[in-house]
Amino acid sequence: MFIENRRAYVHGHSAGGTNPSLVEMMHFAKPVVAFDCPYNRATMENKAMYFKTATDLAEQISVLKKDHDPVMQEIAQRRYTWATVKKQYLALFD
Repeated sequence: MFIENRRAYVHGHSAGGTNPSLVEMMHFAKPVVAFDCPYNRATMENKAMYFKTATDLAEQISVLKKDHDPVMQEIAQRRYTWATVKKQYLALFD
């Protein structure tokens, strides 16, 4: 699978926490259509497209117009890099 050839990423996980596959896709600056749950909203700062049902998902996919989302990439680069995570861990231990 070549990421650059994809128009968007559909993230169907509904439980857990910050999901590594979601964060990874955010770094590629692709629009994200994610299952509507608190974890996904928190990870993407409420700035993605969300769905709860198959009908919702179909509607969100039908309105996708671009294949680049700098907002998702900005969030990922600000919050989800090894440098940022390291700083947070070190601050926790101080």
